Amino acid sequence: MGADATLVEGAYRASKHYDMGLAEAKRRASDKISELGKKKPGVVDPASTKIKPTSKTPKQVKAEADTDKAATQDVGVTPGDKEQLRASLKEGQDRMYDYVSNKDNAGKDDLMAETQKKAEDMNAFEQTFTEVNEDWQNRGEHTAYGYGNSLEYADEGEKEWLMDMIKGGSSNTKLQELDGQLFVEGPNGEMYTEPELRKKLDGYKVSNEQFNQISDLASFYREKGISDGAGNLSFDYEKAKGDIAQIIEGGNINSLALDKSFGNTSYMEDLFNSDDLANIKYEDLGIDPPEGDEDGAITAGDNIDEHLKGQIMKKLLDSEYKDGLKNSLTNYFTSHLQRNYEAEMKLDLGYVGPRGTGGGIPQLEFGSGESSPEDLLNKYSQ
Repeated sequence: MGADATLVEGAYRASKHYDMGLAEAKRRASDKISELGKKKPGVVDPASTKIKPTSKTPKQVKAEADTDKAATQDVGVTPGDKEQLRASLKEGQDRMYDYVSNKDNAGKDDLMAETQKKAEDMNAFEQTFTEVNEDWQNRGEHTAYGYGNSLEYADEGEKEWLMDMIKGGSSNTKLQELDGQLFVEGPNGEMYTEPELRKKLDGYKVSNEQFNQISDLASFYREKGISDGAGNLSFDYEKAKGDIAQIIEGGNINSLALDKSFGNTSYMEDLFNSDDLANIKYEDLGIDPPEGDEDGAITAGDNIDEHLKGQIMKKLLDSEYKDGLKNSLTNYFTSHLQRNYEAEMKLDLGYVGPRGTGGGIPQLEFGSGESSPEDLLNKYSQ
């Protein structure tokens, strides 16, 4: 697939570093590349947009099978969690006796409020854990609800953390109590309240609401074009761009970048296959070709391999690039709307439906030879 017409147009405008010398660009790019790490067995490139890696170890296969089984059993709050709460409530009874005996009404009221809060938190966690089981079972690239590619390409250890939670957590407990409040321990030791856990888990879900809104918006502009008169190719790009920006603001940005939508492709997949990455050479980044090239067939003047392209793509999902990624996604989906609209006005160009790209509209040439490797790694930071 060729590069999308406006795949990174806004990002180029926003973050070209005109005052940066080539040597400095290479130095900074090389520093960033060195942070990407070595290739790990069983890891796939983010642009593949496949939920399941092409190769898994027997241990990984068993872990997912065990998680599948646990999810179907729909275990929410575990027996261990309930026993832990029972012990806490027993301790509260002793405290209540002391408060009543000492006529400590303030202490009594605080304890009653704390106990009520625990009961509410327990019920909330129960509901969240039940939804986790459902979302895990419905994971996929086109799921109506459930986890998508954001889970597959989450930070290292996060998927394993989620699987462990589904299977019952450590010592058959998912919850911890600190200072009278219930928490779940996160993948890096952070402690989540129920609302914080829900927010964390929502980051793994497919952003279906936003994908559907974009599809509805495409229909709106097509119908508007028809009502304005046959053959009208005057697409209001700036208005559509504002509409798209508003939709993206309310969605899961990683899902919008990674999960498939229009034309059964994704933003990241199109960027992976674009000219932006296809023509980058090892020497442009100031790094050596991969180790293990014993015959010397790969030189510094060759294009970077697909693994390094995939690592760069994953780097672009980091939070430091969030604002620029939103801008680029806005241009990407607005471009789809425009081609979809124009294809409806010119049926002979191959209109393929409300979630298609409207093939046949000429692709715009943009950015060829105008961007340094430094721009690739930093253009989303503006």
